[in-house]
Amino acid sequence: MAKLKLFGSGDQSAEGVPGRAVCRWARCGLGPGQRATRTRTRIELTLADGSSAKLVEGLPWKLAVALCGWEGDYHSPDWYDTEIPIRVDPSTGRALALDRPLLEEELAARFPLIEDAWSLKGQVRREVRDLKDEVRGAVETPGALRDAAKELKQNMSQPVDETPVIPASMQVDDDDPAYAPIEGITYETWVAVQGGMARDKIKAKARHEYAEAHGVPAGRWDDVAKAWMTRVSGNPGLAIRFRDDLQRATQG
Repeated sequence: MAKLKLFGSGDQSAEGVPGRAVCRWARCGLGPGQRATRTRTRIELTLADGSSAKLVEGLPWKLAVALCGWEGDYHSPDWYDTEIPIRVDPSTGRALALDRPLLEEELAARFPLIEDAWSLKGQVRREVRDLKDEVRGAVETPGALRDAAKELKQNMSQPVDETPVIPASMQVDDDDPAYAPIEGITYETWVAVQGGMARDKIKAKARHEYAEAHGVPAGRWDDVAKAWMTRVSGNPGLAIRFRDDLQRATQG
């Protein structure tokens, strides 16, 4: 099959005539928490005649993410091998550009999900929801955890008090190794920074500066936050405590 390369400049959505193509692969290079007004997005298409075309366009970030999907994150859009609108040269049938207005209309339903998945506040909300789901899942476990989970499920339906309500069988003592600092960052500092970022609506590009101002070593926030979340996810008692502590930190 012929390989056509077109490096478009600007929005060429109005050129040529309407056409359809299959989006085989797309990549924009953005990750959760990263935004750009426009981002260069590589798209590989299969045209009606079976040939292929590679386009590189500067797309708005929501549109770029909707086309590309993302690996290992919340509700990844399945947008591969999917028909999309394009503009083609009427004389040659060659792909000129994506039909951006029509594409935006067709993908509009995905934008709220993408906004939630890509915003820092949305990521914190998901982390809390995931922890709640893990705790609820303890209801299915055998032995002593079943009774503890039943008590926990009842407690979770009540308003959050200043003192976390944790079943006795799942309580974590203050001197428990689970609270040991990670890279010198204590549990309290991690929760305070997580909640502060959501409360103060800190943009993703400013997260490291914000974390550094609150005692986190320069450039280490992502790794430290991930390590703490892994530890909390594996400890039901700590997960309950984190749920309530994060809510208070977010509210200020």
